[in-house]
Amino acid sequence: EAAGKPIRLDAATLIIEVNGTDGDAGLQFFLDGEPWNSMTISDPTGHVVVDVDARGRLKDWGLTELFSESNEPPFSEVPLAEFKARFPEGKYTFVGETIEGEKLVGTARLSHDIPDPPVITSPADGATVDRVGVVARWQAPPEPPGIDIVGYRVIATREDPLRVYQVELPAAARKVPIP
Repeated sequence: EAAGKPIRLDAATLIIEVNGTDGDAGLQFFLDGEPWNSMTISDPTGHVVVDVDARGRLKDWGLTELFSESNEPPFSEVPLAEFKARFPEGKYTFVGETIEGEKLVGTARLSHDIPDPPVITSPADGATVDRVGVVARWQAPPEPPGIDIVGYRVIATREDPLRVYQVELPAAARKVPIP
């Protein structure tokens, strides 16, 4: 990079994940780029949302990717409108420092346009399922004007012992086998 010119992150995303099954929402962010030792994400009003510093053995080694999600209190405790007020819609700024001391930057746009969740048709809520041969099926929600559903993220969790299966699927998908 030219001297003094900030280095752009390879990826910077920020989304609101609404869990249609649990009735809650969380903020998720992802970034990827050159090795860095500090990163701050600020909302459109300039308030810091995330501030990360690599310390100890990672300070001079650096991080390159970071994914995290916020707490997801139920809507009975934090209604979606209150959640949206806490995380305003608009451009979020990512600013960090590489392990060489150069500025690392990126932006992501957070939208409050959230489609309704799909209707899960199988397995039924609370159903006991076989350990093999489970297929999750759903009906797509209607797409409100201005919202383009680009895909689905399916997360299946077995509690004991803990196992998590996660897959991202295209918008045309309506089912997925769960191993």
